[in-house]
Amino acid sequence: MHRLWDFGFGPVHGFGWVFMAFFWIAVIVFLIYLLRMVLGGGDTKAKRKSALDILNERYAKGEIDKQTYEQRKHDILN
Repeated sequence: MHRLWDFGFGPVHGFGWVFMAFFWIAVIVFLIYLLRMVLGGGDTKAKRKSALDILNERYAKGEIDKQTYEQRKHDILN
């Protein structure tokens, strides 16, 4: 008798559940990927800060002095 969960491998092989699990995992991963693309989560490069943005933040926080800021800004822009 053919059972639905055997996927044609029969009771001897019994690996049908493994393939079914891989199938559903692939479907779920694909759906999550699609949702992230539709909702805008796929554009991670746009969220990254530029070197100049990071330099400006460090200067604003007082992590670097004006001379260091000016030198690094010059290096970045040239």
